[in-house]
Amino acid sequence: MWLQFIGQNVHFAVNIFAALVCLGVGWLYLDAWSNQHSLKELCKWLGFGVLGLSFFCQAITIEQSVLGASFLGHWLIALMVLFRLAGYVLIIVGQILDPLQMVPKNDGLKLDPTSYQRSGNKGAASGFGLAGAGSTFTKWLMPFLGFVIASLYWRRATTGLERHQRPVALAFVGFGLADLLALATFLRNTPNPQLYIWVSAFGWVWWLGILVLAVGTILLGRWVWGYLVVRFMSQLFMIFTSMVLAVFLVVSVCFTGLLLHNVQGDVLANLRTAARVLNYALTSKQQQTTAAAEQLADNSDVRNAILRGDRELLGKMTKTMLADKKLSGLMITSESGQVLLRAEDTAAWGDSVSGDNLVRRALLGLGQSSVSSRDGVTVPKLQVRSAAVVKDAAGEVVGSVVATLDLDNAFVDGIQHDTGLQSSLYARSTLVATSVAAADGKTRPVGTLLGNEAIRSTVLSQGNDYQGSIRLHSQQVLAAISPIKDVDGSPIGMLVIAEPQSNTLRIAGRSIEATFLMATVLLILGFVPSYKVSKSIARQLK
Repeated sequence: MWLQFIGQNVHFAVNIFAALVCLGVGWLYLDAWSNQHSLKELCKWLGFGVLGLSFFCQAITIEQSVLGASFLGHWLIALMVLFRLAGYVLIIVGQILDPLQMVPKNDGLKLDPTSYQRSGNKGAASGFGLAGAGSTFTKWLMPFLGFVIASLYWRRATTGLERHQRPVALAFVGFGLADLLALATFLRNTPNPQLYIWVSAFGWVWWLGILVLAVGTILLGRWVWGYLVVRFMSQLFMIFTSMVLAVFLVVSVCFTGLLLHNVQGDVLANLRTAARVLNYALTSKQQQTTAAAEQLADNSDVRNAILRGDRELLGKMTKTMLADKKLSGLMITSESGQVLLRAEDTAAWGDSVSGDNLVRRALLGLGQSSVSSRDGVTVPKLQVRSAAVVKDAAGEVVGSVVATLDLDNAFVDGIQHDTGLQSSLYARSTLVATSVAAADGKTRPVGTLLGNEAIRSTVLSQGNDYQGSIRLHSQQVLAAISPIKDVDGSPIGMLVIAEPQSNTLRIAGRSIEATFLMATVLLILGFVPSYKVSKSIARQLK
């Protein structure tokens, strides 16, 4: 979750930086247009200004697949695409209107001072130039136009005389690559899990796109910085703007980080409450099995049948009890612990269960209920088991009744139906029941191991609760985990209540987006006082 949070803030900072750099280049073009009033400089000025606005829009845009739906809707993405395309087109038009300065053919040293001076002025004016929710088609068009601009400036820097334009060409290669990598969003519906890891939000391709955009922005920023620092007022303006930008970035990161921390704390508190609800559900199942066992134990006919060893009568008396009480097992033993009847399997009798802790306690006159674990065919089983004491008329113990209820997927599904809680049960560290589907959305990953040593040590070894961020069922979740203990108080399993971290991000998503929007608006508004103060200081120093 914190990786996504950091990624969203890095996305915001890099795009804000790109927007300011583009506006800085636009400022240079504005100066050139003020001197010449030519159409080519006007196109470049407007192009970079609009391109800066597109990066402002992109900075505010959040990853909706992770942070949830934007309260700004899809119009912000559409506006970003529109500004990006308009900016690219205007820059291309400006480049086409600006004639290429060809390398002269030298026939000796025949120089015309007048023509040389004109050529130099023309080169300087050109130096003020860039040297410094759309459809699928429009999104493919963005990287194409970025590469077109890169090729135009590369041609101007290699075929022509304007060698200083090379960083600009490389910067637009970065912009084009960033737009091209952004098209990975169209692959996020892939059924290939390995490909999805690469193209998902905040995946490898996403981070590569941010890195490429940052490199392109740095190249363009270094170039435009060399022109802006020539004038003292420009230096002051950049200093004030950088300070304002730093303040807003720090405030935005701190505020959104504190917000996310508080939301995470609230989610964990809710999960702890939910874990207690599920523990209550287990207690209710124990009460259910205890009532069923005591009902049989208090039946005088059952007592007489145990004394006579009449398994046939016991079988008739318990024939419908499993279905009526929704039990998975019902066992009746003699006073020595010999099995007289297993209602779920009437052919399995005669063996001794005197070593069973629950049965042994019942035969000592201590009827109890507990959760226990036993081996299954493929995975272990968790069961709620309740033992009741069968006594004769004189109060002597003559046998025991043990009612059993399996804790399986039906149990956790019932919890989810009644409470809406997603839960999982572990026998030791093996998953035996869960209401959470696997990555395919259909199967359940029963039988998988929870290999987190910190959890196993805290819950299974020490018998304490655990809460925090873990990886569960191939996804990162916030979880509250409680130990499941047997009749002796030893941890024999775990009860897990979890919620995907993406849900926490979605809760905070709109507040984070609103923070970014407000920071961007205030940053733009801060340009005016920064410019006024810079101009005033420069005038006084003159």
